[in-house]
Amino acid sequence: MIFSKNPIQSDLVGNKRGFIDTRFGRAKIPFEGYSLRFEFLKNQILELFDEVILSGKYTGRGNRVIALEKSIKDLWGTTGIATSSGTISLQIALMCAGINPGDEVIVPSLTFISTAYAVNAVGGIPVFVDIDPKTLTINPDAVLDSITRKTVAIIPVHMYGQMADMDRLMDIAKKYNLKIIEDCAQAHGATYHGNYAGSMGDFGCFSFYNGKNIGGLEDGGMITMQDAKNVSQVLRLCDLGRIPGNRYNHEVFGLRGRMGEFTAALINLELKFLEEWNQRRNYIANYYNAHFDGLPLQIPFVAPGRTHVYYLYTVITDSVQTRQKLEYHLNSVGIETMRIYPKLIPDQPVYQNGLPHRVGRLTIAKQIVEKLLSLPVYPELEMTDLNRIVKAVQQVFCQ
Repeated sequence: MIFSKNPIQSDLVGNKRGFIDTRFGRAKIPFEGYSLRFEFLKNQILELFDEVILSGKYTGRGNRVIALEKSIKDLWGTTGIATSSGTISLQIALMCAGINPGDEVIVPSLTFISTAYAVNAVGGIPVFVDIDPKTLTINPDAVLDSITRKTVAIIPVHMYGQMADMDRLMDIAKKYNLKIIEDCAQAHGATYHGNYAGSMGDFGCFSFYNGKNIGGLEDGGMITMQDAKNVSQVLRLCDLGRIPGNRYNHEVFGLRGRMGEFTAALINLELKFLEEWNQRRNYIANYYNAHFDGLPLQIPFVAPGRTHVYYLYTVITDSVQTRQKLEYHLNSVGIETMRIYPKLIPDQPVYQNGLPHRVGRLTIAKQIVEKLLSLPVYPELEMTDLNRIVKAVQQVFCQ
């Protein structure tokens, strides 16, 4: 395992874990650390690769895909179907939810563009709304303000690793007869009053891109669902509209959205480490919080009843100039940062140039989008890395 039995008490100073790549660790701290994760898992990955090759089954619903789906069911208590990506998961969930051309789907304005693209892909109209100023997740009040007779669904994105205000969103959905499709691409293992991400809405959509808390060597995804009656339809939509086992009989329109056997085997392997890796991310976030106290930064806020898995550790500076100064200084001393996301979706050229959409009032999102900066927060960071990052951040405000 990457850490000792108690990851919070493990040796953080030395390199006893043996897998840290000191080519990066001392001279440069990269923003993302998934290459270190794969280095740690390399021998097991190669064993899985050999097993898959010898099995003779590489695509479709093989034993490893089915095993991954069972692991998700056992861990999060919800039925899941493996897919080829988070984007495909969203699109198929929308299709299964019955979204028709011209239907409106409410989405947050601050997130990755795939959330909105999936709506456009099925002929729907994404309606961009404002975010909560503390959690940065979709604002239920903004959702209410944007509902029309055309509204059929809400896609709350569990932003940066924390779930949205699901109780209020579920109440809204019930009142207006709307579907809820959780975008869980950034929230593997996050909870809301004890409920796992992907287990509350009609559907949950996960990404297993390699930069996520768990991810493969290539894209992968998962659709979870409350109603097991949707399984057969999701399976058809993932596989060109075919019934499993009938290769050349296409009953409905579908996509090429299956997960392969090797990706499923690797994700299932990583799933065993997820809780420990998430604990480590929380340790790092808490370490930052303690050392950034008193600085003119808004640190991540964790709402009562929710757990955060820190896919990203994102601060909000007091001005754009401060964010630029902080970003420049950290990068100048070898600490990579990233702006996720530097532009609201409705301000992207593709929407400015006419891709169908509607925009609500975006007061908070517009105020903060250029002040956001994300710091490294992956489990492989050592104490020496954390101290360098903390010292560099403090230097900006203590000069």
